[in-house]
Amino acid sequence: MTAKVIVSFFIIILVSAGVSAFYYYVRNYKFIGQFWGAVVVGIVGAVVFNYLLKAVSEFFIKTFDVNILAVLIGIVISLELFHKATP
Repeated sequence: MTAKVIVSFFIIILVSAGVSAFYYYVRNYKFIGQFWGAVVVGIVGAVVFNYLLKAVSEFFIKTFDVNILAVLIGIVISLELFHKATP
């Protein structure tokens, strides 16, 4: 294993733990396995979607010069803000 793979895995673990903590403690979502169950599911989801979106993003960047990941994140953030602003 190279240092890059190890660092990438630790980043995925830290981000997963942070997002899981937010959903479990701040938003009060309930999960099977409580906080640690959310962390494990978050890690699995992060790894799977990292590889799926990486391939899709590379295809769209090479073909259409559009970063689809940035587009998806922008859409989600915009819709979340729009939802909060709508009475």
